[in-house]
Amino acid sequence: MAVLSEHMRFVWRMRNMTRAEPQMAETNKNSPLTGILLANLGTPTAPERGPVAKFLREFLSDPRVVDLPRYLWLPLLYLVIIPLRAGRSAAAYRKIWWPEG
Repeated sequence: MAVLSEHMRFVWRMRNMTRAEPQMAETNKNSPLTGILLANLGTPTAPERGPVAKFLREFLSDPRVVDLPRYLWLPLLYLVIIPLRAGRSAAAYRKIWWPEG
């Protein structure tokens, strides 16, 4: 119970810190740390609808990316997400695309 209480106080302090407070809130040495991992999982070969649709299909078909039952996810992916998102995502990619990719 004491560990949970200590964790809740830490979370409360972190949420209530302002940008003017440069110091970090104290951490309990016995509590586990949480981190965030950012990873680039790929990019389409071109900023056009076809290559973006292929990228979305490959990326979002991976069960490690979307944790839903396949019988629910794949129809949603193929019938809703890819048709609606491929064009919009291609337009967004065109805005940031460099000649070298």
